[in-house]
Amino acid sequence: MPITCGGRRDYLFHILYGGNAGMIRSFIEQSVIDLAREYPTGGVREALHLLRPRDDDSLNRLRARFFLLLAEDEAMRRRLCAPAPGVGVVPFCEHRARFFYDELCDELIPAFVQRQAMRLDELVDRLREAYLHS
Repeated sequence: MPITCGGRRDYLFHILYGGNAGMIRSFIEQSVIDLAREYPTGGVREALHLLRPRDDDSLNRLRARFFLLLAEDEAMRRRLCAPAPGVGVVPFCEHRARFFYDELCDELIPAFVQRQAMRLDELVDRLREAYLHS
């Protein structure tokens, strides 16, 4: 069972293995807002609008959107590693985060973009594998 450095389940565990679509939607919306502030150009805002969650998104589509944004959003990375009192979820261990983010940005996202035939289920499986190995 995936664990954090402290032995309890972190945010990424809940995103990759849980069924709380509302939590994932909330992270996506906040990321879109943060990135739009950081890159206030029309083209970026249009691209970000396409990544916002939709009512008919499957859980794996939401997961894919989340990780595409996570690859670019430093503020979300910091939020995932910061304690959130009263939430009941531990922060993502910074040591594990470095390994996971390297694989996310250097291997998983490029492979997904280049291999347009890769299904969302396969991407999520590969994300889970990277999480377990981080």
